[in-house]
Order: sequence, then C-alpha cells, then structure tokens
Amino acid sequence: MVLIGGYLCFVGGRFPGTTLFIFSTLAVCLTQMFLLYIYILPNFAAVWTVPIVFFVTLGMGLGMGYGAAKWPKIGVMIMGFCLGSLLGFGIYYAFMESSVSTTTAKILTITGVAILTAILYIILFDYMVIVTSAIFGAYIFVRGISMFTGGYVDEYTIILASQNSELGDVQWTQIFFWVLMGLLALVSVNM
Repeated sequence: MVLIGGYLCFVGGRFPGTTLFIFSTLAVCLTQMFLLYIYILPNFAAVWTVPIVFFVTLGMGLGMGYGAAKWPKIGVMIMGFCLGSLLGFGIYYAFMESSVSTTTAKILTITGVAILTAILYIILFDYMVIVTSAIFGAYIFVRGISMFTGGYVDEYTIILASQNSELGDVQWTQIFFWVLMGLLALVSVNM
C-alpha cells in the first residue's frame, strides 16, 4: 500500500498512462471483490476462496487497467466515477440523510454525482488525473503507513461513533492522519 500510494501521490500526475492503469486496476478489482463478498458469496465461504476470488478479480481489473491506459477517457471516467461516488456519499450524509432517508434517494444522489463528475473529468482531463491521484494516493500512502504505526481507527468505527454521538472519543492520532492526508494531497497537487 505504501508503494502504490507513494507512486499515486507523488508522481502519479507525471505519468498519466501508468496512473490510469494502476488506478483502474485497483478500482475494478476491489469493487468486484467487495460486491462478490457482500452480495453473492455466503458468509460461511471457505478461506481458500479469498485468493482465488482475488486473482480472478485482479485479472479482470488488469484488463480494465490495460484498456484505461490504452484509451485514457475510460480511465479518466473510472477516476471521476470513484471520486464522484465519494462526493455523492458526502453530499447525501451531510445534507440529505436527516430529511430524506430512503434508499432510492441515496442511490440517485450518489449515482448522479458520480456520473456528473465522470463527465466533468473528460472535459478537465489533465487536471483531474493529477488531483485524483493526489487524493487517493495520499489516502493509500498514509493508510499504509498507519498499518505499521497503528493509531488509525477503522472507517466503520468512525461511522458508528458518529451515529452514537461519540466523535469526541476519536484519538488524536486519527486526526493527525487526516491532516497528514490533506497536506500530502495538497503538496502533491502542487508538485
């Protein structure tokens, strides 16, 4: 994680073809893996299935990564859709969750923002590759370092703490890592 995050964060904007290949491969592989384990495979799936599923989804991700490197608009749309999905989640939970709490509204908000961001990425190609690789690279880099140092609380724990009004109990190291992610992203955009 540290190597991939370091590449995306610090030199990802200089080599857009390689960046699109790595980003698209990871995005497709991890998305397929999560969807398979959340919706298709049972909870009691054998442990030996994990590497098999990983290598199959990695193969599909590598195929999409090759396509993204060969046809950059595909890779940029994948980047835009990923960042747009995160923005859609943020918009929904920040402004709409308390007033509209239906699953349809959540899906429409996230999908709509993701599609608009993907279209915007095609228009602003070069800038968006730099910005997206900086944001995701900073997250992956700092998250990889925190696996060695400790102190980074799982994202789901933060969500549960916010639902139980216990955000004041978040450790200072968590906030330090968030600030470090933001600073690294800003620095790498300006490199």
